Amino acid sequence: LDVSRGRATLQSFMMVPLPTGTMGGGEIIDAARISAVIGKMVKDLKSKRKAATIGLWGTSVFIKRISIPRVDPKLIKEQLRFEAEQHIPFDINNVSLSHHVLPFVSNPETIDILLIAAQNEVIRQYVNTAASGGISTSIVDVSG
Repeated sequence: LDVSRGRATLQSFMMVPLPTGTMGGGEIIDAARISAVIGKMVKDLKSKRKAATIGLWGTSVFIKRISIPRVDPKLIKEQLRFEAEQHIPFDINNVSLSHHVLPFVSNPETIDILLIAAQNEVIRQYVNTAASGGISTSIVDVSG
């Protein structure tokens, strides 16, 4: 993307289907074959940029709207870990947590939050697979 003059312009785009049997339920089954596909895309695009945002999906990702007691916005992160333990089906010590405060208010005594959790091992798999294909990753998002 070129963000000069205050607007973004898509300069190139490529989408390639993954070979059958390389992914299952959002988890990587055959990292070597996926890395090869990524490497070929990088080569075919002829881009100087070698960084990408990746999106996780599947059973290793948990997204849920929750309500927490209204607290100072600076304290939400502290409260979030406790709340996450009550809601996510994974060991809290093996996940990365994020959140987004929702802009609407359903109850003046609570804050509505979108809670996002992903298993660290799966995040590492995605990042390492992209790296093996020649792409560095500093942003990991969730895909719907």
